[in-house]
Amino acid sequence: PGTLDARLDAIRNGLAGTAFAEVPMLPCSAVTGIGVEALQGAIEALARRVPSGPLPAHPYLPVDRAFTLPGRGTIVARPAAPATDAPDIDRLRGPDGAALDLEVFRSRHASRGPGADEQALFGPGRLHDYARTLKSGGARFALEELHIPVATAPEASEDLPADLADILDALGLTASRVEDRLHAEETSMSDAVALSVDRHTALLCLTRVAYDSDGAAIIRQVLRMAGPAGYGVTLGG
Repeated sequence: PGTLDARLDAIRNGLAGTAFAEVPMLPCSAVTGIGVEALQGAIEALARRVPSGPLPAHPYLPVDRAFTLPGRGTIVARPAAPATDAPDIDRLRGPDGAALDLEVFRSRHASRGPGADEQALFGPGRLHDYARTLKSGGARFALEELHIPVATAPEASEDLPADLADILDALGLTASRVEDRLHAEETSMSDAVALSVDRHTALLCLTRVAYDSDGAAIIRQVLRMAGPAGYGVTLGG
């Protein structure tokens, strides 16, 4: 008892001058059970003093979705953080300066473990792996690689749209930042066949990585474009 009183006095002295200076102190032990009943009674009495308000018909839990994956168990997804400044990601343009109208021509979708560079970007979890041929204006336009963490979008289907902004919308994801990297390549024989262009055709290659508000990578899209395209960004002051 002497030691307990000394500790209570020390805590009280530390709280002096704060908003908690006069709050009740209820010592208890989860090991011996001493004081636990008094603590429960105090909590119940406090709850009875809280004014009641209108309640919805069903309780609300801040959970986006919960589902089961075979062999992995139940997965509960956290709600996406609200976007504050959504990035301008509509950066691809056609020869006339208008936004490109992209559509999926062919698509292959699988789930696999990450490679070394992918693990450095996304972490060790499995990835949705898409390999697609895109069209624009009715002609074959680009070869696309699309990687999305399974944990980020467990229910991603093969039928995703072609434009990055539309992909994010379809998956219910919000990008707080998109990083782009451009470089040039020329087609291999297989690329030329897939895109119906001449061998050694120049390709404009755009790698796009979208990040959420926590700084985690949620999508990487690689476009290798043979069709005429421009890229531009708006610089803000």
